Amino acid sequence: MERNMNKEIENRIGAASKVIGAMRSDVPERRELSKGTKLRVFNAMVVSTLLYGCETCTIQKQHVSRLQAAEMRYLRRVGGVTKLDKVRNEDIRQRMKQEAVVEVARKKQRAWKEKLDGMEVDMCTVRR
Repeated sequence: MERNMNKEIENRIGAASKVIGAMRSDVPERRELSKGTKLRVFNAMVVSTLLYGCETCTIQKQHVSRLQAAEMRYLRRVGGVTKLDKVRNEDIRQRMKQEAVVEVARKKQRAWKEKLDGMEVDMCTVRR
């Protein structure tokens, strides 16, 4: 089961990387687009791809670091910050007023759990 989760996370990161690569010349590197526009595209296209189906996943520490790395590659590019600048991830997110991808995933998980908790027992499928 854990191997499947690792594979699923890697597939999600790969799909998000493909989205970033496909729009590289159209969005992140165009100077005439504002950072706000670039972040809206990031949230709509990349975050949704990265977190697709995350409501039912168990996110482990190793997954957290991989998801953060994928997120920060794009945010650093949009913010014009390299790793050599030695700016912390949290500082970059704060400057861009961007919520961490992992926190978004956890919010989605909580919302999903609340939805399941509110369902009637006979609506839930029982495995035997």
